Amino acid sequence: MPENISPNFIATTPDREEPEVVAAREKIRGIATRWLAAFNEKNINNLLDLYAPDAAYHNPMLLEVHPETGGTIRGREEMRKLWGEVFKKMPKLSYLVMGIETGSGEALVTYMRKMDDKSTTREVRELLKIKDGKIIESTVLAA
Repeated sequence: MPENISPNFIATTPDREEPEVVAAREKIRGIATRWLAAFNEKNINNLLDLYAPDAAYHNPMLLEVHPETGGTIRGREEMRKLWGEVFKKMPKLSYLVMGIETGSGEALVTYMRKMDDKSTTREVRELLKIKDGKIIESTVLAA
């Protein structure tokens, strides 16, 4: 699991980027936006459609509830099981997007995680690695 943010994030200004770079960033931003929407709708099928079949999901919190995973699960079916369990146990879980930074084949999504109407929110940063229009790896960096 990465310990810090990928070096693929480049500080640039939109007026200096080539049109194809802008288009690629917008495509990545669109995937991240659809990912957030599917999660908030608890639509597992739409969520999984964004992932490559053999994608990896890394989250240190997995160690607490599923220590046998080592903090990583692979493949859509394992993700279906996990998120089905999460959505059943926490039906009011939601993510409020704070920002989406795009890089070369990556999106760093910062969101506030809210568990229910009364809970406090927690800032989370998640790195989505994207190839050929699909998420190939998702890593929770801070929660």
